[in-house]
Amino acid sequence: MKKRQKRYTTMSDSPKQNERGSTLIQLLVVLVVIGVVSTFALMRIQSARTSLALQNSMRMFAARIEKARLDAIRRHGSALVEFTTNNQYAITMDFDGNGTNPPPTRTFNLEPNIIVTNADGSAIAVDDLPTFDFGWRGGTPQCFTSIKMQNGLGQSSTLAVTSSGDVTIDTNLGATVSPGTYSSISQTSDIAARATVAGTSPVSCDDPCGSCTSSSGGVVSSPPSGCTAFTLNKSSITIRRNGAGTDAFTVSVVNADGISVVQPDGRTNLSSTPSSQSIAASGSTIFTIKSLNNSTGKFSIKFTSACSSSNSVTASVTVTK
Repeated sequence: MKKRQKRYTTMSDSPKQNERGSTLIQLLVVLVVIGVVSTFALMRIQSARTSLALQNSMRMFAARIEKARLDAIRRHGSALVEFTTNNQYAITMDFDGNGTNPPPTRTFNLEPNIIVTNADGSAIAVDDLPTFDFGWRGGTPQCFTSIKMQNGLGQSSTLAVTSSGDVTIDTNLGATVSPGTYSSISQTSDIAARATVAGTSPVSCDDPCGSCTSSSGGVVSSPPSGCTAFTLNKSSITIRRNGAGTDAFTVSVVNADGISVVQPDGRTNLSSTPSSQSIAASGSTIFTIKSLNNSTGKFSIKFTSACSSSNSVTASVTVTK
């Protein structure tokens, strides 16, 4: 018998053609799936990289600001950390530990697309860029300072520095930490008599959180034997930062004397004109005080007689924006 062959009337009826068509469709589906998965994977990788950049910027900044604080304590001086733009900051400290005075300033950048912002995430004005000024005790003249870093995806991290110099990340300290309170000490019952020095000059109030107050009246020094007292016309002044406003103290003497002005905590953010002056008997001199940088807060300033280093008066200078 002659074997009967099956006839195909169209190309689509051919088994080989059917197999070839199915393979192309499957390939297209696989390519689409791979494309979708790859897109999501790239998005996740980009998000992870952006988040990592934020964490790196914040951790590096926290480490450097801690190092600046320790440097101020070690040198018994001061160290300054100041943002110059929303992506760049400068640190003035003894980086090499070789005692260079004044210490050098180095500039550091945050990771690309990482910026500092206001607490609500809005752009921060140049005049409001944060500054941290550490004194020889490791504290700052500001009661509480915090900064917010933000990346391009809107993710953020917050760093806080208290007046005592404690540095923390993402702890919301501003809403939970109390500035503390100050109590008066009785010179007769709380301190041994031999541990005190008699005198009438009030101590300058250096609490940056405002828990103590200082008088605005005149102050008289307490001279040792052989020296005479001098008078400061007021115990505190308020000026604006970075030279935007000045104020002055008037020093009056009984006998001829020389008066010099320094910041006893080792800081150098204030200047006095003149910095020292010889004053004739029964004369007086005006010392004009100016801020030299963007540091704000309450700072001590000390007037000392050439007759004796113990014949001095300490006043306070509040620097505002």
